[in-house]
Amino acid sequence: MPLDPLRLYRLVLDVALRENIALLNVGEGIFFLPERAFVYNVGKAIAVNATSLFGSDRVRWLPETKVGSGGPSDLVYEVEGQKGLVIEFKRRGNIDRNLQDLTKLADLDGNKYHRFFCVLVDAWPEKLHEDPRITNIESCLSPPKKVARVKSQFDFFSTLDRDFVNQVCCVVCLWEIT
Repeated sequence: MPLDPLRLYRLVLDVALRENIALLNVGEGIFFLPERAFVYNVGKAIAVNATSLFGSDRVRWLPETKVGSGGPSDLVYEVEGQKGLVIEFKRRGNIDRNLQDLTKLADLDGNKYHRFFCVLVDAWPEKLHEDPRITNIESCLSPPKKVARVKSQFDFFSTLDRDFVNQVCCVVCLWEIT
């Protein structure tokens, strides 16, 4: 069974929404959550839903594991008899840090791994669809490698953030490297 990128996206989105609600109950928002904590929670959700996501229960979760020639990857899953999964995560993100992770993912063997890049972007409500940290991702890699959104419009939700006086949103972004 091939991995469904939209199913993976919904799983990441569900974790982000759940964590945001829990944090709002204590006066914080999703960006209060450290990146590694978010990665762990997504990793756990993938592991729990491995059979429906991969079509197999023969899945090995390897957090912070080095694959390929780059540094460690945030989440790695080895799936017996099929492609594994590698996901890199960023919170807020900046172009330089994003490019490092995108390059690391692009350098991995696409025949061996599904490769995804996830960013939780803090954006003003009126700038959700034009934030350069989102719009510039697709042009970061040179052909033949491509960065493709898993859906045309990413989902977002309102959240709190100590760095902002006004309302801010979290845009949940997920791209596949092909």
